[in-house]
Amino acid sequence: MINCYNNKTYMKMKMKKTSYKSVFAVLSVIISLALIRAVYASYSVPVGDGLKGYNVAVEAHLVEGVDNNLSGITFNDDTQRLWAVMNGPTQLLELDKKMNVLRKVKLVNFSDTEAVVYAGEGRFLIVDERLQSVVLVRIDADTKAVDRKDAKKFTLNVGGNKNKGWEGLAINRENNDIFVARERDPMQVIKIKGFLSSDGSLELEKYTEDIDNKLGMDDFSGLHFDQYTGHLMVLSDESRALAEIDGDANILGYMKLESGEHRLAEDLPQPEGVTTDDEGNIYIVSEPNLIYRFDRG
Repeated sequence: MINCYNNKTYMKMKMKKTSYKSVFAVLSVIISLALIRAVYASYSVPVGDGLKGYNVAVEAHLVEGVDNNLSGITFNDDTQRLWAVMNGPTQLLELDKKMNVLRKVKLVNFSDTEAVVYAGEGRFLIVDERLQSVVLVRIDADTKAVDRKDAKKFTLNVGGNKNKGWEGLAINRENNDIFVARERDPMQVIKIKGFLSSDGSLELEKYTEDIDNKLGMDDFSGLHFDQYTGHLMVLSDESRALAEIDGDANILGYMKLESGEHRLAEDLPQPEGVTTDDEGNIYIVSEPNLIYRFDRG
């Protein structure tokens, strides 16, 4: 009887130990998954509802030496510099991540420069709204001016009011697809293939049908293609909003750029351009001469 009792006790203790091990194993998996998600959220770029986690870190930074007409922004990941474009006078501004102006590059024979995007290897694409053209320029450490007449370019007449033409510009650097946004009448996003290829052959297609109704924005003022997610960011001046969308224009994330939202003290006056850096920070330029930075703080 004593041996039987001891055997039963031993079996119960063994079962308890096994049960504890199972519980600890499950808890370990849960904790590991939570840690992975936390790390991913800290270091990844915006994904879907991740836009809700963004708050303004630098509000209404006044760009030194600029009085008006700041209209677009991009990030050069090769030099870790921001580049902004303005249209009066037409020029590019090189800035550090603290948004201090380091250099100005004159844009000669341009008319109404509204957007800029870094295309890699020292190349920049610039949208001229009035001339309805996309221009490719190269800028190195010594560049002081670039002339539109000497640059590779193409023109796409989208019709209608020339001051309601191309506003936003983005690029997928994996395949060199270029995206341009028409402000309105009609609002649309067009994808352009082949401009950066050696043969220069162009293919144009709509990014997606009915994008204006899907997003519910009053206009399009800026674009940014996120290389990490493959998602497009669409900025609206009149709606004061930033949307993150997939290839079918389904909304994955949405930010209102108004007082009380994302810790903003005031509305953004006129948001015109958007980009992200390699840390996932979002930069938005607003006329007349302001830059905002949003992070996950």
